[in-house]
Amino acid sequence: MTKKPAKVGRPTSYTVELGDTICSLLAEGLSLSSICLAEEMPTRSTVLLWVVKGERGDETYQAFSGSYAHARQSQAHALVDDILDIADDSSGDVKKVRGQEVLNGEYVARSKLRVEARFKLAAQQHPELFGEKAKLELSGRLGLTHEDALKQLADEPA
Repeated sequence: MTKKPAKVGRPTSYTVELGDTICSLLAEGLSLSSICLAEEMPTRSTVLLWVVKGERGDETYQAFSGSYAHARQSQAHALVDDILDIADDSSGDVKKVRGQEVLNGEYVARSKLRVEARFKLAAQQHPELFGEKAKLELSGRLGLTHEDALKQLADEPA
């Protein structure tokens, strides 16, 4: 009789410890994709399935689903912290070319891209804190929105 080899591979069964590790890494600013690259981690689709099951009321995954949502909010704050670090780091802004110091345009452009990507992701995850536009509503006797008030002002004769 031939023995079957032990199953080796990524975890597919949820444990509280694994869920806590994933949420902790998310809250530190790592992406779910990068977390799931590690062999000891489940695939991205498995983690997202756990989140959906929790949102649908499966008791096994409900706590994880809530923790995941909080970790994503914390991730936005970590991304904003990263923005400051990247923007303040000028260590690669200059390079030597034939003995002369010149602007390292590639490094500066990459830093700009890193800042913009983090800002957009933070704004997407937490628009009320990091979004570019705040929705303004005027209230009073008329209960008009800002857009309606502007439209009425534009329609009035000068």
